[in-house]
Amino acid sequence: MTPRERAWRSLTDALAQACPRTLLLKNADSALHGTGDLDLLLPKEDMGGFVRAARDWCLGNGGQSVVCHHVPDGPHVVIVLPEETHALVLDVKWRRSLFGATLITAESAAGLSVPSELGPGQLRSGAESMVKACLYGIDRGPGLNRRRLGEQNVADGLRADPDGAALAARAMHPPTALLTALRRAVERDTTAIGVATATKAVLGTIALSEPGTAWHRGVYKALRRQRCPVMRVVRYDRRRIPQDREAWLTASRLAHGSTDD
Repeated sequence: MTPRERAWRSLTDALAQACPRTLLLKNADSALHGTGDLDLLLPKEDMGGFVRAARDWCLGNGGQSVVCHHVPDGPHVVIVLPEETHALVLDVKWRRSLFGATLITAESAAGLSVPSELGPGQLRSGAESMVKACLYGIDRGPGLNRRRLGEQNVADGLRADPDGAALAARAMHPPTALLTALRRAVERDTTAIGVATATKAVLGTIALSEPGTAWHRGVYKALRRQRCPVMRVVRYDRRRIPQDREAWLTASRLAHGSTDD
């Protein structure tokens, strides 16, 4: 086991004990066995305890941390350990959305979880793939993004756990019939322009009922993502810590109104 994997396991165990409702959303392997971040769902009321537990673990393991609230729906907790070249990044949200519309919340995902090799539970395979079918398959293009769906093995995940996919289609916020059609299109490996167009139209309608979030996302994309030193590392540098880490940590804390570790 690598030092990074040991750190992730220790951290997630601590988080699961402090916040038992923490749920791994997707792609945990990319964090555990690579340099990816960890995507998590958690009810709003548990966010404060989660951040405190993460920062306590960080201090107890000789690290430094920054908490970024620039992205809507929950913080990015970035942990910098002394011997690591890449940060441990916790992307924790109370909901996951697409085009400003809610896809799934921590509460609606609770019945879709199974035990994981890390501390928190995780979405079962079919449910995770149903979420990824939306997040990776639907973009600004005219049909499904087959390349990204293939990279994420979404069709295989849907086929491997059809019951989980069906449960997720009922639990997620877009209409079940629409998600079922999307699932079938992904499994059949078609571009499905009609399904993709309909999905985007429905998401747009949902987003109109959640205008505050759509506005917040627009501001984030227009202003904060490029200027925030944390988001530059998380989004553009693939979590690689800058060579002058102390200067970066200082700039990151100043950008977020914090001067502590």
